[in-house]
Amino acid sequence: MKKPSLTTDLVIICGLALLLTGIGYFYLAPGNETLSDFQQQALEKRLAALQYASTFNGKTFPVVESWDAVTNEVQNTAFKGSNLVILLSKAGCNPCQLRELRNLDSLTKGLPSSVRSTALYFDDRNSGDSVNRQQALLLRKATRFRSAMWHTRSQELGAFIKQGPFPMIFLLKDQTIVSSFSPIPDDAVFSQHFMTIIQDVLTSSI
Repeated sequence: MKKPSLTTDLVIICGLALLLTGIGYFYLAPGNETLSDFQQQALEKRLAALQYASTFNGKTFPVVESWDAVTNEVQNTAFKGSNLVILLSKAGCNPCQLRELRNLDSLTKGLPSSVRSTALYFDDRNSGDSVNRQQALLLRKATRFRSAMWHTRSQELGAFIKQGPFPMIFLLKDQTIVSSFSPIPDDAVFSQHFMTIIQDVLTSSI
């Protein structure tokens, strides 16, 4: 029998951890045997976000041409090793994008140097490359994001992500999506749980 790969193991670990995060926050707390309407709605949002994000797990992240927003050098999304990628867009929730960029920047500080973080600004609609670059630089400046900030108009990426929602965060292992996360606008705690899980997984598996 073929032994499961490290990538498969990470998909399972991250998936289970995020599922437990989604439901355990409410059910494991003392006195929460029953849920209020607010808690029920929050739980439903978390489970919906987890279900949507899980549809990307195990897929290959598309290799597309992009440009470094700072240097304007041509790049491509052929990632090797462990990488965290956050997809941003003009169509995205801007407060969420700012929050998740700050979270990712903070997370990167505590990770091994072998783990790379990249922000990828995407818009294949009416905006030109120069506009995309400007928008990416504005997000970078607003959050003081220190890792790579790229931009692209790739239709292949558009077909893959299907126009959102944005932002989306992916943990990649040799181009394979190990874990995916779709943030919830009014649930900063949920996002922080995800970052904590990813930090634990990466620091223990590398």
